[in-house]
Formats: sequence, C-alpha cells, structure tokens
Amino acid sequence: MPVPERSDSAAHGISPELSAAITEKVKKELMEHLKQTGTPVDSQKQHCCNAIIHRRDHDQHRLPPQLLEKSPSPVQHTKPAYPPAPAVESYPSEPLKPQPSSPVEKPSNVRFSDQLQTQPRPAGGPRSFSSLELSTIDQKWGRLFDSNGDPTQRLGQFLRGLANHIIAEFNPKRSIVVTPVKMATYYSTCLRTVAIFKAQSNEQISRLYQDLGCEHHLVQDATFVPIVPALTPVGFARWMSLHIMAYPDQEAKRLEKAVLDLPIDADGLTEGKAERLPKQISRHLLPEKEDRDPKMLIETVVANFFEDLG
Repeated sequence: MPVPERSDSAAHGISPELSAAITEKVKKELMEHLKQTGTPVDSQKQHCCNAIIHRRDHDQHRLPPQLLEKSPSPVQHTKPAYPPAPAVESYPSEPLKPQPSSPVEKPSNVRFSDQLQTQPRPAGGPRSFSSLELSTIDQKWGRLFDSNGDPTQRLGQFLRGLANHIIAEFNPKRSIVVTPVKMATYYSTCLRTVAIFKAQSNEQISRLYQDLGCEHHLVQDATFVPIVPALTPVGFARWMSLHIMAYPDQEAKRLEKAVLDLPIDADGLTEGKAERLPKQISRHLLPEKEDRDPKMLIETVVANFFEDLG
C-alpha cells in the first residue's frame, strides 16, 4: 500500500526539535539494521527515506493530543544552570529626581547663607563646653554660652549688671559710663590691662575700643573737654565677652571674685523687680578652652595700642 502524502511537521502542530529527534532515532535504528543484514546503504537510500517518513508519521499519530499542541524541547528537560530571576514588583511610577554628578557639587540656587542655616556647626570644633547638669545655683545663672560657644542673652544681662555696679560704686561714683579709671580698678590684678587704662592716652584707648567693636562715649575730663573714652554697659559686656572667650581661665577667676565681693543685679527686671544674682558662679558655665579667634583679635589690637604709644 503506497504511503499517502502528508504535510510537513508544522502542519501537525509538532515542533521541529521533536521531529528531528524522531528522525534521528529512526535513522539510527535503520542503519543498525542494514549493518546486521549486510544490505548496501546506497541501494536502500530510497527505501530508507520512505521508512523514515512512515515511522515519523506513525509516531506522530501515537502522541497524545496535549503533546501535539505544545511539545517541549529536549533542552527544557535539563536542569537550569541558575535559578530563575525573582519577579520584580511593580510600584507606581514617580518622576526621577536629578542626582548630583559629584558629592562636592551643590545646587546652583543655594546661597552660602542658606548653607550656614541648614548646616549647624559640627560638634567637637575649636570651642569646648561642659555638658554637666546644672545645679540649683547654676539654674539661677542660666546658660551663659550656647552649645556653639556664643554668648547668650543671659550672659549679657549678667555683664551689663556688673557694669551697672561698677558705674554706680567705683570711683568716681554714680557716673553714667565705665571710665578708664574704673576699668583700671576692676583689672587691678592684671598688670597689662591696668597699663592700658593708666596710659592716659585717650585717642589710643578710643581706637582700641573701636577695633574691638565696643560701644563707648567721650566724656568730659577735668577741664570739661569731652575727650575721655568710656564704655557703655553694652560696650563693657562686649569687652568682657571677648576676654572670657579668649582667656576663660583668667576671666573665670576674676568673675568668681567679683560676684563674691559685689552685689550684682541682672540687667533687666524679673517679674517686675530686680534679680539679684548668686554669690558664686560655677566654672563649667564658662568655656572650657580658649577661642583662638577672639584671642588673636585682642592680642593684635593690644599690640597695635602699645606700638602707637611708642
């Protein structure tokens, strides 16, 4: 019976890989049979082809329908070399934010002043302050310097109160400003500073105050000529603040003696009345270490002062 013509493997829904595998299997069986029977290969070429086609079509009809619909490739039976990649979860898309190409680059619209506001001074800088808990007396004093080493309003109240006492009680009493004579009295144990205020060089003292940014007025001397530079309470507080930051140990001892010997009221009213400050002040309320910037400023200005004197 002649073999009916059939369409190619794609017409039956079988994959080319499976068809090739079947063909190879039949070819091997046939070649083995020809070797055993001694039949020449060339004389059976046409018979071989017809047998291959018949065997292939016969096996196709024996395959289950589900395999004819989708026949797996022999390669898929092997174990994959790597595990499949995990499924990627989908998230709502959002606009991409531009990233700086370098960590040191800054947005062009950021001003330097803004950077100072958003980037506070890092801890552990040149200034160092005690973080001890405040005692009852310390709490009456309050914070005199903040964590950045800058004077607080409370320090200003204290130093202006000290200036008010010096103005009222140091000779000449009840003046309106802190004259050089009064400053020399306050710094009686500091020879260099006393030398400044006893130099009786009004022009150089005034220039010294100007260089340090200390507010002062010119008051009358014995001849009623307004030529004597004298600090206002605000100017005195500025002077003292700079010296406390520049020479904390020396000024701490001076202030300790001052608050012990002098009755000092804070400059300003608390609940409608004057606030008397404690008679002792803890060392840790003041800077632990010197600040080189105000120290350099003071030493430079004082060196210019004595140089001008000749």
